[in-house]
Amino acid sequence: METRLELDVLIYPDEVRVATPEDVRDWELETASQVSIPTVRLFVALYPYNPAAMSPNPETAAEELPFVPGQIIKVFGDTDADGFYHGMSLMPSLSDVASIPDDVVVRRMVALFDYDPWESSPNMDSEVELGFRSGDIIYVLGNMDQDGFYYGDLHGRRGLVPSNFLQPLPWE
Repeated sequence: METRLELDVLIYPDEVRVATPEDVRDWELETASQVSIPTVRLFVALYPYNPAAMSPNPETAAEELPFVPGQIIKVFGDTDADGFYHGMSLMPSLSDVASIPDDVVVRRMVALFDYDPWESSPNMDSEVELGFRSGDIIYVLGNMDQDGFYYGDLHGRRGLVPSNFLQPLPWE
């Protein structure tokens, strides 16, 4: 059976000595006051944020993190002087199959009617469409296509939505 002994040592220019428990405690107290460990928290995005269209700081919008509802964001520390956190996307939301270019304008729309693409779609490929219910808030990404459909996001699901079923809903 092998016996192993681990020791903390202090190395000085002219000597090496075994650290006492008091030496270790003093070192920990000294370094604890010099090292700050940032607070790390997880947030879930409730609303979309597109810096290119929504940032209060257009000159730094390229440094800001875009996100969509349902996306999980890892945040470090507290807010900066402008009220922003430093963070990163911990994992993409399920809706990030198609990413949003930075220059796409995101608009809020409210559904006026229920829409079931399998029953009501004029298109052959209704599986690329998004079903919704009257009153749902849909985040429209970009402009309407030539067939009268927007590309929208509803609770992290994305797909085509008919423009004539939606009405603009101003940002609050």
